[in-house]
Amino acid sequence: MWAVDDAHLPDYLLPRECPRVCWRGNHARTGLLDSAAQRVIAIEHGWLSALSNAGLQVHALDPSGFVCLDAGAGYWVGEHEVNVVGVTRVDDCVTALAERDAGLRAVDSLWPYVDAVVAAGLEFSAIRMRNAVPRPP
Repeated sequence: MWAVDDAHLPDYLLPRECPRVCWRGNHARTGLLDSAAQRVIAIEHGWLSALSNAGLQVHALDPSGFVCLDAGAGYWVGEHEVNVVGVTRVDDCVTALAERDAGLRAVDSLWPYVDAVVAAGLEFSAIRMRNAVPRPP
């Protein structure tokens, strides 16, 4: 069983196959990564329609039996079946992100953001990058 913690949940309130770069906001910095939001998620312009039309379900799981696999990404794993303690339907992903203080950026290419978070040494996730527009030469 795989789960994500609440702090990193906004990184997953998007269509599953949507490429994205996610990082923690509220840092004193300037330029590309600057944001007052708790989390920042950059997606490509081409995914805005899919995001606007996406709906999903968030399953709250009994946390007992989970072990942290990657604190930076908020990944937790468990070897046994767990009980679902609640299910929340999300019909408007953009609003759900805003409610969780996640800044959303629509950009032409995610690659400058990958490069910027790596260069800054920030905790980040680059998810489904195989679906991103190719890195420019």
